[in-house]
Amino acid sequence: MDNDARIEAQKQWNAHACGELAGDKQSVAYFDAVAQDRYQQQPWMHDYFKYERFAGQHVLEIGIGQGTDMMQFAKGGAICHGVDITQNHLTLTALNATLHGYEVDLHEVDATHLPFTDNTIDCVYSFGVLQQFPDRPETAI
Repeated sequence: MDNDARIEAQKQWNAHACGELAGDKQSVAYFDAVAQDRYQQQPWMHDYFKYERFAGQHVLEIGIGQGTDMMQFAKGGAICHGVDITQNHLTLTALNATLHGYEVDLHEVDATHLPFTDNTIDCVYSFGVLQQFPDRPETAI
């Protein structure tokens, strides 16, 4: 990832989390409202991704936001891993998981430097992130 683009993205998402709403960010109610807002805007996501079909599998999310989609995988029984380039998203996702009773494995890295050994991840998920990489293969989209 281009360093200037990375810095700008970090500034943006550290200032305002993806999908951020007003409210007490220390509460289950806040994260539930974020999820409700997301899936009202994109009601097709549950039917399309079928999060529950990944039960028992290691799912890696690239660009975790506030953990909204990751919580759907966790709720469905997946073993969740996530990477993001912003501390704000990592902090919010960790809190979201804790408040909902899930354990998640989070790392502050970008998608070009993943900290996983080969053949340890069953599914890689990303929504609205990969198009930000100028040198990505076109098949990644």
